[in-house]
Amino acid sequence: MPPFLTETVAKAKRKRELLRIFAMCIAMCFLVANGSGATLPEASKFAFVDGSCFAFLVYLIRRVVPEIKFPSFGIALIFRSIAYTLVFVMALGLVTITVKNGGEMLQFFERRPWVFWTALIYFYLQALIVTGIRGIFRKLGPGAFWHWIRGYYYTPKTEERIFMFLDMRRSTELAEQLGDVKFSELVRDFFDDLTGPIIETRAEVSHYIGDEAVITWWPKRGLTNANCIQIFFRMQVAIDRRKDHYVKEYGLVPEFKAGAHIGSVVATEVGKLKSEIVFHGDVLNTTARVQAACSTYGADFLITEALASRLPKMTWLQMSPIGDVLLKGKTEKIQLLSASLTTK
Repeated sequence: MPPFLTETVAKAKRKRELLRIFAMCIAMCFLVANGSGATLPEASKFAFVDGSCFAFLVYLIRRVVPEIKFPSFGIALIFRSIAYTLVFVMALGLVTITVKNGGEMLQFFERRPWVFWTALIYFYLQALIVTGIRGIFRKLGPGAFWHWIRGYYYTPKTEERIFMFLDMRRSTELAEQLGDVKFSELVRDFFDDLTGPIIETRAEVSHYIGDEAVITWWPKRGLTNANCIQIFFRMQVAIDRRKDHYVKEYGLVPEFKAGAHIGSVVATEVGKLKSEIVFHGDVLNTTARVQAACSTYGADFLITEALASRLPKMTWLQMSPIGDVLLKGKTEKIQLLSASLTTK
């Protein structure tokens, strides 16, 4: 199995995240202790003890809170802001216990409680703003958010993009079998579970159409380490890890197919009432047809020769030629390949 599909990679990423948080918290606590007039050994001891506790609390929130499914963005925003504010209160408590003049700090807050409450409200508002921006960033997508802020697509831009059209198999049959509400829940869970692979491969979600997602990359991001190919197999693993949940809730494990292509598109921001960044160009129509061809040729993942020729050589990737295919609605044939993992 390729290294990017193993749990060890995810664990390594979590370790790196913990180390970064740990280092930042140690440095911050050392500055606080040094500013309080503590000697170097005292400041170092304070920084290690309090920094470790603070880092663990921050890491715990960053790992646990995102796993909670909130009924609304507003509730999630308030809950996360309160969680980070509680971390601030705990960190302040650790400071007063361990820093050299902590007793004086505690007495100061007792004499002037308004200072403490002002600091608490200030930190809560800061946490609210930061978590709010991060929430909007995640809802719109990292690429869409910054492009919207900068007004990059206010005028049409021609650019090269990699596109993937991903579609759930047997969607019509499943909708009839499960009913509209249950099927909608299935689609929601399905795309929620695909979020990890999308982030890991630096992709952007252009838009959702029912049970279909249109995913895109800048060429540099998508071609590096064959990210635009990796994503499909990462998604398969992500769904497989949750198969017990799907069987319990829906009596099935969702399957999907995908097609990928690269080419030039025109991107622009449209709409005044509901603004959205959209892509225009033949590459989108071709990618949609490539994905539809998966059913014709019994493949899970088809890519065009135009994309395959740009990919770096990967030992884990096997590409089997389908041949020159005349896609529906096209006048010229296009060469397709089936992408799969090597059996070695």
